[in-house]
Amino acid sequence: MEALTKVYRDQPKTVLFTAAAAIRILAALLFPALPDLLTLRAELSTPVNSFKRSETVQYRKVYSSMSEDSTHTMAAYSTSHACQAQATTAAFAVALAGHTSLHPVMLLPPIGLLCYDRVCVQSAEKGQTSETDGAIADSTKTNVAVDLRSQPQPLQFGLRFVATFICAEAFLFGFSRLILPSWRFIPSIYMTLLELPDLTPNAGLWWYFFIEMFDAFRSFFLGVFWLHMLSYSVPFCLRFQRQPLAAVVLMMGIIAVFEPYANAGDAGAWLSCLCLLGHLFELTSLHRYTFPAIATLLYSTLLGPAFHHLWIYAGSGNANFFYAITLVWSLALLILLTDTVYAALRDEWEAERPEGKGKEIRQM
Repeated sequence: MEALTKVYRDQPKTVLFTAAAAIRILAALLFPALPDLLTLRAELSTPVNSFKRSETVQYRKVYSSMSEDSTHTMAAYSTSHACQAQATTAAFAVALAGHTSLHPVMLLPPIGLLCYDRVCVQSAEKGQTSETDGAIADSTKTNVAVDLRSQPQPLQFGLRFVATFICAEAFLFGFSRLILPSWRFIPSIYMTLLELPDLTPNAGLWWYFFIEMFDAFRSFFLGVFWLHMLSYSVPFCLRFQRQPLAAVVLMMGIIAVFEPYANAGDAGAWLSCLCLLGHLFELTSLHRYTFPAIATLLYSTLLGPAFHHLWIYAGSGNANFFYAITLVWSLALLILLTDTVYAALRDEWEAERPEGKGKEIRQM
């Protein structure tokens, strides 16, 4: 046991990835029918990530087989490299994530802000190092004026970051054209998300709304739904300039809740990313929101498959059964998202007013 503890302490990532791979392989070996069972679940399989539903279309088959896993991986990869102030690789990772799904493009502003923030921090640290005659600067012990002229201009950095993203997307489009027979993959991949032609039930909020929608108003409300999602990205960046990582994680939460073909995998990826804001956990309003939200998630996780079975297989329910539980699921995610926003704002407030730390805030 001590040997395992020492290995985990020395190489935690290796142990974590090895354990994850072992669990996945063992699950497939011990339960061979599990993959087929999961592909039939409406909470996990959607028209844009289902491999079986795309076997007759070559370009959709290529993209759907890698879309969801690669999207989550590239979003996490871009966030990691933005934290390291590596603008080029961060922009390329966002482009790669957005190439198979449009939603990660909304992460471009907050990830760019995060990257710019880290670049400024590194520039300030280099300036402090030069001011202290080569000694390693400690910001908690040494107060050194920061030369703002040595830091990159926000507009110039933003334009360079966006240009890198556009060049990466152009390269990916060209590469896709080389491996696919025509340009038909563009409407097949992107217009599916923009026009929502397949209204198969899923864990999202769009399908039932557009089933009931008159065709004359369909285009208008598609635009409204997409603009609603887009409207969060820049405001998060403006409000959380001091905490750009919080803006990235919050935007991931918005995408997980409001994307057209939502599924439990996207929500799980976002919930795992909340660990990046672990310093905010103690500031969440535990007794008011967090516990009810977690309880609601468990409630909808258990009742969702039951309501879907009653509607599709037993025939003793209707679409309202399953859509009601998806509303409860989305409500729980939104409560967690709101609680995270509160914690981030409270953290800023306590940083500005240390005397108010731990005290209750009331609106007058």
